[in-house]
Amino acid sequence: MSLPLLVTLVLPALCSAAISCYGDQGGPVDWFIVYKLPRQDHTPEGGMKYMYQDGNSGGWVRGASLMNSTDSAVGKTLSQLYRSSQSKDVAYVLYNDQVPNVATNAIRGHTKGIQLMYNTITPYDSSVPDPFASDLPDLKSAAMKKQITQPPWKRQVTLTSSGGKQFTSFAKHANFGDDLYSGWVSEVLKSDLCVQFWLNSRGILQSNCSQPYHTYTIQNISFGSTISYSSHIDHSKWCVTWSDSPGWACIGDMNRDNEEMQRGGGTLCSSDPVVWKSFKTLVSDYSKCN
Repeated sequence: MSLPLLVTLVLPALCSAAISCYGDQGGPVDWFIVYKLPRQDHTPEGGMKYMYQDGNSGGWVRGASLMNSTDSAVGKTLSQLYRSSQSKDVAYVLYNDQVPNVATNAIRGHTKGIQLMYNTITPYDSSVPDPFASDLPDLKSAAMKKQITQPPWKRQVTLTSSGGKQFTSFAKHANFGDDLYSGWVSEVLKSDLCVQFWLNSRGILQSNCSQPYHTYTIQNISFGSTISYSSHIDHSKWCVTWSDSPGWACIGDMNRDNEEMQRGGGTLCSSDPVVWKSFKTLVSDYSKCN
């Protein structure tokens, strides 16, 4: 189920000045979101279909290609890295908690996120040449598997795309010791949350109504009337606020289970009303609190 870089099945991409994001239509875009769909048939393309949106799509549209195609938004965007990975003008860190053909390390972060020193990443390829190393010392440190060693064990920052769009990043260290969503994100966003995560892991946390803002577990997902399935076959991790004032949608890497309360990870949130609505309408069923 893992991909070498894009293990999280929902991929938010923020572009930079030199290396841009490329959308499904082939041109540069400020950001895009790809939602990889689960395999629901036995055709050759089964498991490689996806839904797509960017700032111009007005919400979800069917992917123009397949996830493993160089013609997809992901393929076009990553091809820039493959072409320039040896360049001294490019810095990058590729990381994944489940690197292909490498034993999984359950101590390090269950992460595919932004704030690398908090997330305790497992890098498998990197290049941070000068002057990047001096300008971005934390990037170099993260590539060397270094992490924070003292509290606070969580950090919230605002990230801005080249087009001026703001995203809020939440990152927690393993020592945070609580559920990312019910223990932090819902409180900051001041709203009940519906959370999508992998329901087949051990020690799943139930929907939580013990806090001022409740956290509910999504059970079924629907892209309109044509695509509907159980969260048990969806490995993505995202959440959406119940409230629309403002509405938030967050894409990240954390499950809600006992083990991942003790691991690093995070989520990246947008208050874009179109993005919020596109995720809110995916929730076709969720579990209530006992």
